[in-house]
Amino acid sequence: MITFSFFKSLAVVTAMFLSVSAYAESGNTNTVDDNKKKTVYAEFGGEPTYKPAGVFAAFAKDNKYVVDIKFDQAGTFRHNINQFIGVIDWGDGTQTTYVQRVNNPSHDYAEPGRYRVIAKGKATQLDSNYGSKVIVDVLHIGGDMGITTMANAFINQKNLTFLREGIFDELKDVADFHNAFLMFDDDLTETACQGEVSVKKYAKGLRTIPEGLFDKCEKAHDFSACFMGCDIKEIPEGLFEKQTQLRNVAATFCNTEIRNIPLGLFDNNQLIENMRYTFWGCKDLKGQTPFLVYKGSLYDSKGKFKCWILRKVDLFNRGEHSEYYKEIKEHAHCFTGCTGLEDWDKIPEDWKN
Repeated sequence: MITFSFFKSLAVVTAMFLSVSAYAESGNTNTVDDNKKKTVYAEFGGEPTYKPAGVFAAFAKDNKYVVDIKFDQAGTFRHNINQFIGVIDWGDGTQTTYVQRVNNPSHDYAEPGRYRVIAKGKATQLDSNYGSKVIVDVLHIGGDMGITTMANAFINQKNLTFLREGIFDELKDVADFHNAFLMFDDDLTETACQGEVSVKKYAKGLRTIPEGLFDKCEKAHDFSACFMGCDIKEIPEGLFEKQTQLRNVAATFCNTEIRNIPLGLFDNNQLIENMRYTFWGCKDLKGQTPFLVYKGSLYDSKGKFKCWILRKVDLFNRGEHSEYYKEIKEHAHCFTGCTGLEDWDKIPEDWKN
């Protein structure tokens, strides 16, 4: 088990694996019907040559979860889906029906290649903690599946380097993206984010964040360690614009390759209370720390309105503007190692250490 003392455990699983004895499987899990096209590639790229038919032929606003996976050799795929009930087309001509809830259902592939896997049914969470790290593309996540948390959804999925625009648009009930894309080395220890900035670089994973990625996820309030260790270099403008209930961004961009922070990144997030390690180890970071300029009123000694003035609110002094913002009390190591910031010398020491 790998844990970090400053945010939730990386391997939190609240339920034991449920029994999967009551299911029926069509076809042989280790072979592919010769009359069906195989989803196998020599180059491991492009669109699958075998595409599921019938109820799996198309997906839109529905209860389907669709991913492409890639194997360099024969192997077993343990899916990153929890509390699932329904049918899975494994992309090799076989389907499995689950009539009881199951965590991380698995399937054997006899040949290497790229397969399109479609799960149709209900689930509460996507969780890669105990899932196989072979996902290369996420094509669709249906809003009718019942998913309420994306904690650990794609943790350490090293081959998932990009996301399609709008991929989370139907996840309107999701409140938690904790560890969603977290990348870590297998030998990472608990002290890795508490020591020197020059510690070993994490695994790569996600390289870009699509604009508007969370625009439809307005209920989300926890993004702690969401992109930690990823190979991202830019944070899109307005990434958290719709999350007015956002409270936790601890280690969200910790040890990434980001080069600047949009100045208005947290403008609409008045309730943030935890920014520990948020930008820890971002050695390529330039520009300034986020701040907000708003129009305030100035009164004379008798309390009479005098004029309007522009007020600058830094992350560090939000507590001085309690009528608008909550004080960010948890902020240790937020900017540790970010010495390239233009206002580095103005950052309070307790935000750097």
